[in-house]
Amino acid sequence: MVEQNILSYDEKIKKIGNGSKGKVYLVRRGEELFVLKKARTPEAVQSLKGEVEVMRGLEHSNIVKVVGSGEIDGKFSIGLEFC
Repeated sequence: MVEQNILSYDEKIKKIGNGSKGKVYLVRRGEELFVLKKARTPEAVQSLKGEVEVMRGLEHSNIVKVVGSGEIDGKFSIGLEFC
């Protein structure tokens, strides 16, 4: 089961990616920058939920950390640290 964390942000700075699974944005919350991946389709939601489960179990300096996951603007999204 994917833990549902509420992601909130103050400003969407820019779109940094667009693909078949969804869109990727650079966002700001206070002084923190992070990447927000928004799912486009039900299949993408399942894929992103799987990605969250795998990434939460990994800890290495070369792997980005999950900031949170949940629904933002009606779309399942995951937040990742910005490197």
